[in-house]
Amino acid sequence: MQMRTDMYFSAMVLYTSSMTAFEIIVTDGVKHLFNDFTTFFGVRIAFFSPDGKEIASGLASRTSSAFCTHLRNDLGRDADCRSCDAKWRAIAARRKTVTAYHCHAGLMEVLVPVFIRGRLVGFVMIGQFRDRETLPQSEARSIPAKKRGAFARYYQALPYIPKIKMQSFIRIFTRLIDAMIARNMVTVKDNLVIEDALAYLHAHARESVTISSVAAAAGKSESTVSHLFTAVLRKSFRRTLLEIKIEHAEHYARENPSASISDIAEAFGFYDQFHFAKAYRSCRHMTPSAGLRKNQFIDKNDV
Repeated sequence: MQMRTDMYFSAMVLYTSSMTAFEIIVTDGVKHLFNDFTTFFGVRIAFFSPDGKEIASGLASRTSSAFCTHLRNDLGRDADCRSCDAKWRAIAARRKTVTAYHCHAGLMEVLVPVFIRGRLVGFVMIGQFRDRETLPQSEARSIPAKKRGAFARYYQALPYIPKIKMQSFIRIFTRLIDAMIARNMVTVKDNLVIEDALAYLHAHARESVTISSVAAAAGKSESTVSHLFTAVLRKSFRRTLLEIKIEHAEHYARENPSASISDIAEAFGFYDQFHFAKAYRSCRHMTPSAGLRKNQFIDKNDV
């Protein structure tokens, strides 16, 4: 009897934010589905975590196209590519629907945000294909004249989906994602103890919180909570608490622009402003004076 490979996990990727922690579980079925899509259409497809980390892709050996590789490396536009990706991920997440667009280099890309139980768990993206026969003049003008011929060839080598077929192509793509979700090829595994612990730390950021108080609130032993912080968040309880306090201190400073550094330190349970300064430098790699002034938080009398 043939064994169903999509019943076995091929990837378990931790995703954490300030208020949540969960594992994104991607089965082998996703890899096979993506491989078939890329083989048939020649278009790269990949699944990304909510913060843009690539988790799975079709034909993993197929990397970025020559056009994108040379654009990033030869023309130094890697930052533009990353910024564009982040911008459209945010737009797709806000719209909660398939989003098709031309990237900053004129290539077509399509994003589908993936929600499970109302939670954004990632994005599926197809990209590096073209819907125009020749390199757009607007993009050609941004390329040095001596390199335009090469980039025109790189562009021609990209998969071509004519505009008249685009809607059908996107419908096939979105139905593939619907099938992937319906078959539970992408799921999440909550780390509920950590989520509860993080919520507790945020709610008590202005208090002297200890690991024993968090353990008591979670109904777990101190050793269990300590282990989970290290295993799930990849950082200690003490470090997590410190980062949350700094995050809340910055919010407090925004809401209270006349507050001095000494006031902020006292409000969040630091021994004094020097203890707060040491903690701030540890988290933000700059002094609180520099960091808060940069964000127009600091009172003019502070140094």
